[in-house]
Amino acid sequence: EIATEDRAFKDNSPQIISKHSKYPLFSIEETLEPGTSILQFTATDDDYGPNSQITYEISSFQIVALNSFKGNLNQIKTSNFFTIIGNSGELKVNRQLVPNLEILINVTARDSAGLSDTVQIGIRVSDVNNHEPVFLRPFYSFDIEEGFHVSKILGSIQAIDDDFDDNANITYSIVNVDAAKFPFSIIPKTGLLKVSGLLDREQRA
Repeated sequence: EIATEDRAFKDNSPQIISKHSKYPLFSIEETLEPGTSILQFTATDDDYGPNSQITYEISSFQIVALNSFKGNLNQIKTSNFFTIIGNSGELKVNRQLVPNLEILINVTARDSAGLSDTVQIGIRVSDVNNHEPVFLRPFYSFDIEEGFHVSKILGSIQAIDDDFDDNANITYSIVNVDAAKFPFSIIPKTGLLKVSGLLDREQRA
């Protein structure tokens, strides 16, 4: 009886399925919890037995800030946002994500003889509208003389929103008043407070 032993040769190194000349780009939301599975990498090896066993690793990554990114890139550029399960190729979220980043990841598949192949993917972390606007000051106070006013600007009321792009757009409004009788109004997009009409200090200070 003759036993045939398989050996790993360079022409049988692991190959990533559906490898593209240009890396695919995926989009995920910033609210994904650590431990969430993102992708499944699969490689094939034409060897047999132990020589065909493949392990996966993130061999390198690069973090790129998009134009609307807020924050200090230097503080997070070495952060391991993702991890990969070595024996299955399952890519998971490793820590809390930061929005408006593009993360380029090189994943390497390696067999028991050290033969390997590497594929690159891109993951873009998109912003979720999950922050409430916050006023810059706890209250605002303005002084104005009595008399008749036409669209006189009293000042600016400002809030900030820690979301990005359209999710950070703020609209201002005055609520719970009769607009027809109330002499004050606010410009929705800018927060400028205006007065139009007659103000009589003796009638109302």
